[in-house]
Amino acid sequence: MQEHLKDKFGERLSIEAPVAEGMTLRFASDKVNIEEGINIDSNKLQAFDILDTETGTAFEISLSDAFAEFFKDVLKALLDSRVKTLYICMRNHSYKGSKKSGYLKLRDSSMVQQYIGLAKLYKLDIFLVDLFPKCNEIL
Repeated sequence: MQEHLKDKFGERLSIEAPVAEGMTLRFASDKVNIEEGINIDSNKLQAFDILDTETGTAFEISLSDAFAEFFKDVLKALLDSRVKTLYICMRNHSYKGSKKSGYLKLRDSSMVQQYIGLAKLYKLDIFLVDLFPKCNEIL
């Protein structure tokens, strides 16, 4: 899927784009001197699954425990000034015996909804995406 998107959108898409690569301050301030003591090696940081540098849109695909992934993905997006919109794409783990959380648990969590609201204060829009919505229709 990533290669198909890369072929379609070209250089504006980065696959496995390192967090904070070429980062600038999210909010400009006269009180902060960028040259003082900030040395970021983006090669040592995690990457976004897909990053559209033209629109500032990051896509994270969570196939494991979505609840744990949510907080990591939000932190990455907040730390990277290029990201204005974050789509967290996940499946649901509603099958018997699953100890993992998925789309429904995140969507229904008041704490997650509070974080999504707070992120707007930092000019970050977050959207939760159910990768397999038909699977949840019978729940």
